[in-house]
Order: sequence, then C-alpha cells, then structure tokens
Amino acid sequence: MTELNLPLRGTGDIFGLPLRKRLAVTSALAHLARRHGYDQIEVPLIERASSFSEEVVGRSPWPEWDQRGCFYLKVPDYHSSYDTPPVLTDALLIPEGTISVTRWLGRLLSEEPEFVWPLKLFYLTPCFRNELMDGLDELKRRQFTQFGLEVLGTPSGSADIEVIHLITISLYELGIPERTVRVRVGDVAIFNRLVELSGLDPDPAIRLKEALDAIAECKAGKRPERHPALIDDIDRLTCEAHLDPRWAKVWGVRADRGGRAERARSRQVKGWSC
Repeated sequence: MTELNLPLRGTGDIFGLPLRKRLAVTSALAHLARRHGYDQIEVPLIERASSFSEEVVGRSPWPEWDQRGCFYLKVPDYHSSYDTPPVLTDALLIPEGTISVTRWLGRLLSEEPEFVWPLKLFYLTPCFRNELMDGLDELKRRQFTQFGLEVLGTPSGSADIEVIHLITISLYELGIPERTVRVRVGDVAIFNRLVELSGLDPDPAIRLKEALDAIAECKAGKRPERHPALIDDIDRLTCEAHLDPRWAKVWGVRADRGGRAERARSRQVKGWSC
C-alpha cells in the first residue's frame, strides 16, 4: 500500500461497525443532554489563531499545552476575484471546543446584553492536535471527537453538580458498570490560592500546573510510566523557586519518593541540588 492511500498518522477512516459504534455513543450523549434541557451549539472547525493566543486563553489551556501542538494555517481571503492577491488570515484547526464556545459567548454578550441567563448547551465537534508521533495510539490521536457540556451565566455550585451528575449518568447509560466509575473533582481556585500563598511567580506556577495535570493523566491510566519523572519535575520546580519547606510539602515534593538520602543521590546524578 502506498502513502497516497494512507491517512496521516493519528487520523483515520471510519467505516462499518466502528462508525456505527461511535455514532451510537454520540447519539446517546446528545439525547441525554437534550433530555436535561441543553441546546446544541456547533462551532467552526477553523478559528482565528488570535482566539487561541496566550493573551486570550492564558499559558496553559489544557494539560501539557504547547503551541506547537496546534495545526496552524494561513487562510487566503479573496474578495471580488481570485485573480487579485488575497488577504492572509492566521488561523488554526480547533484543538478543543470550550475556547470556541467562550469566544461565541463573548460575541453573544456584546450583541444581546439583555440575554436571559443561565444558558445550558452542549457540543460534539471534531478536534485536531498535533500530538507527538511517538505518543500516538488508539486513544491519543491527532483527530478526535469531543463532547462537552456547559452551563453559562450562573455562579451556583448546583450547575457543577448537575454536570457531574450527567457525566456519571451518561457512563451508566453507555454500559459502564457503576462500581467502576469514580468521580474526581478539582477546582482551579484552590490551585490559584496555593500559588498565591506560596509566593510562586507566574512562570513556575504554569509549569507546576502542567506537571500536576500530567500526573492526573498518569493516575487515570494515560502513559503512567511518566509519573516518576513528573514527580522529579515538581521537585525541581519547587526547589528552583526556593519555597519554604512547608509549601514544598504542600505541593507534594516528597510524594511517591524514598528517603532524603535517596533523593539527594538522585539529585546529584541529575546534576541539580537544593
């Protein structure tokens, strides 16, 4: 088989039973959302690159964020004729749906300031990430479909409870045994407060968040072999930040490691000290 007949690695053709299975899953998720009062939103697959810039979404919009993980392109905007030079617009294939939803929300707020809140919506959208080739497998792909639920315009914690409940119910309806479902809840406000109290600067705080996100992925079974190296990363980050030992402990510097002497030997081998 020649390369002309093969899709790009990390993408794929879906036909027959695999496609019917995927459609059954997405249909069940969409039906559940509609049944609980959520409206569907469809976002463009191509967005302005500026909508995903660091100024808009921050340094780390999802775990292990790296701008090189996006597919960027130049969109040629022709006007009256294809014979005239186009205006080039920086764009990208969307790597996830939430940022596009928030971009749409900003436009809604400016166009309809009297809009009645809250707003409950869901989306099913193809997403594209330029994942590292050596990390590609059946679960980590460069093209995938993302399902998302959003409750917008309410500070009530009941909205979070409802979303967690619907996620749990969806797993049951898809045939996942109840005894195997575990819900882990986090709040970025806790992280932000710990950053403030421990006196971390923005750059190490971002790097720390990415390492903690990656550890959470390891605990969920995604490339768990990375876990020891990520613990080392957290150890190094908090060491370089010269944190008070109390805050070093809070950030889990000593987690999953041996005694102090073993850690010291490890640090010497790696060429750093604290």
